[in-house]
Amino acid sequence: MIKKTILSKISNGIFLYGIVFILFLAWSRYITKNLSTSLFISFIIATISVTLYILIEYKQLLKSSQKNNSQKTYNNFKEHFLYSPNKDIIDLLSKLYNLKIKDKISNTHIISTENKEIFFIFDTPIIDNEKIIQVLKNRETNNIQIYCIETNFQNNFENINIEFVTLESIINKILTENFVVQNLTKLQNSKVTKDIIFKNIFNKTRSKNYFWLGILLIITSTFSPYTIYYNVVGTLLLIFSIYSKFNKKYN
Repeated sequence: MIKKTILSKISNGIFLYGIVFILFLAWSRYITKNLSTSLFISFIIATISVTLYILIEYKQLLKSSQKNNSQKTYNNFKEHFLYSPNKDIIDLLSKLYNLKIKDKISNTHIISTENKEIFFIFDTPIIDNEKIIQVLKNRETNNIQIYCIETNFQNNFENINIEFVTLESIINKILTENFVVQNLTKLQNSKVTKDIIFKNIFNKTRSKNYFWLGILLIITSTFSPYTIYYNVVGTLLLIFSIYSKFNKKYN
């Protein structure tokens, strides 16, 4: 895995060097009108750029190698919990904590065989959670347990003695006991958002297209009377190519 990552970084370094070299060659030749000077400037700037890239990537590689895989697993579970149907989560929690139902008051409110009053709290609907808050604040019993998927919910009960089972503790229990999780699947958001549009524009797969189109425009600028316009558009496309290749937000 590490060898594959290193080879990928080398490939990215060569790619970056080529783009920076061609980009500065086109502009410095346009400004200086001297090919040898342009080649020298492009070589120096491309070398400095790749050197900085190598140093930055080396530091990031060291950091990533020190991270524990369990953190990634934790984040995956958290995302699944937040987007999975409530019923699937309740089924999982019942098995994970061996909850045996004595009486079912609602889908998110049960009485266990140990006479504990158990609530399952989720992100939505908010109005249901507000009703539960009012109910719990008026209870005198302390025999209440809340499985809280909605992370901010327990802030409403700072001065009330209620047993909270937080999302963090649920996930840690799953990881510690190697509990097999089924039916938790992330729901896809079909709504077109700004992030989806940018992900489509700046996805890594677009990098090659931006690269070749940018190179074509810069080469064509040599023979065109509109050199400055071709160079500007070609430069933008090469910048798009670099960003699409290296950005992590949309890949």
